[in-house]
Amino acid sequence: MLFRSTVLVCESIRNIDNIGSLFRVAAAFGVDAVVLSPDCHDPLYRKSLRVSIGHALSIPWARSEDWAGDLDRLRTRHDLHLIGASVGDGSTLPEAVPTDYRNRIGLVMGSEFDGLGSESTSGCDALVRIAMAEGVDSLNVAVAAAVLLDRFSTAPRV
Repeated sequence: MLFRSTVLVCESIRNIDNIGSLFRVAAAFGVDAVVLSPDCHDPLYRKSLRVSIGHALSIPWARSEDWAGDLDRLRTRHDLHLIGASVGDGSTLPEAVPTDYRNRIGLVMGSEFDGLGSESTSGCDALVRIAMAEGVDSLNVAVAAAVLLDRFSTAPRV
């Protein structure tokens, strides 16, 4: 039997504050683990750790050395449905994601400026976007992760 699980998967997050904020958001939504692409900033760097308010020390995390291979392993070996945040063509609102995806997910967040790379996009089971007011095209990556984790996290909340 597979247990419910939520993993935050971060691609090319190179901003110190954003890495710290993502770990803080991960803690708030009961994320089970964080996976970082090879080029993500170090979450144990002093400022990142401070912004995370120490959660980078309490949430299990791993740095990928083979991004495409590790995304594939998350899907096949760990049976996670990868849901990528994207403002590009082909993305849907979170409500359109099949309900059977919601028990075991890996939420894939990309760089604020570049978004998800082609390996991540092609490795995702679904691409989602956040509905926003006209004229606003994106949010800070940690804010976007919080909005999407609020919709997808499998952790019980009080």
